[in-house]
Amino acid sequence: MTVEGEVRAIAREIIRSASSPGERLAMAAERLYMLGIAEVPRASNDGRWIRWFMWGDRGLAWCAGFLLRLMMILGCPMPSCGYWRGRRVDTWMKAAKKDGTFMGGAIEPGRGDVVFWDNRRDSDAGIGGHVDVIVQTKRVGEDLRLTIIGGNVDHRIAQRVVSHRDPQILGYGRLVEPLR
Repeated sequence: MTVEGEVRAIAREIIRSASSPGERLAMAAERLYMLGIAEVPRASNDGRWIRWFMWGDRGLAWCAGFLLRLMMILGCPMPSCGYWRGRRVDTWMKAAKKDGTFMGGAIEPGRGDVVFWDNRRDSDAGIGGHVDVIVQTKRVGEDLRLTIIGGNVDHRIAQRVVSHRDPQILGYGRLVEPLR
């Protein structure tokens, strides 16, 4: 089966069982994480799955492409900048601000929200970074622990647990259905 066929089969299952776009994205990320998808060769930003996330492009950072491609297949609302421009995290975040779906760090994030990170070094120009999707939250005292899944983390789809207070978090995006 092709990558597209595998993802579409997963998407059909998820669409039948999950009502909100954020829940659909979180479920799909969990399923793909379980497949152990990684770059081939390691540290190449390449491999059959990565090329699919990036519409055939090779050698590009693919964290945003991973989530945006899933959003397209799952019928989730896309940022106004679209897929091609949204593959740049800073462009996606600016579009989320314009669209009213960006929530700074002051809100309590939940399952299915997108985390925007500034993971550049101080010497790098501009804001850039990385995106993940939240698949679970857990309160530990005053802290909210976020279990997140993202692409292009250590050259694979990875799951991590972070604090909602991490200083590199720029804010969160919430997937909302457009008003009809």
